[in-house]
Amino acid sequence: MSEAENGASTSEIKTPLGSVSFTGKRAAEFITILSLCLLFVLAYGFWEHKMDAKAGNDVTRDVLKELVMGIRESNCLTTFKEEAREAKAEFCKRVSR
Repeated sequence: MSEAENGASTSEIKTPLGSVSFTGKRAAEFITILSLCLLFVLAYGFWEHKMDAKAGNDVTRDVLKELVMGIRESNCLTTFKEEAREAKAEFCKRVSR
């Protein structure tokens, strides 16, 4: 009986470390299911990394926004004489936003 008649198939996995081969319909199905599970796990990991990176970018953006507002306010205050700076502090806060 040939391999095609009895439903058996040969599956082989080759890696740089070596190779593994399986003969039989069940082994091929097992390898396929295992490969799909690995693909789903990798896709989920990529998705989670993407969401974590977005959250990190949002935090970084907010911190930089606050920093720029502080620099603008400081620049505004330095344009006034030392005696008038306290009186103009509220004005510079409004201008920096």
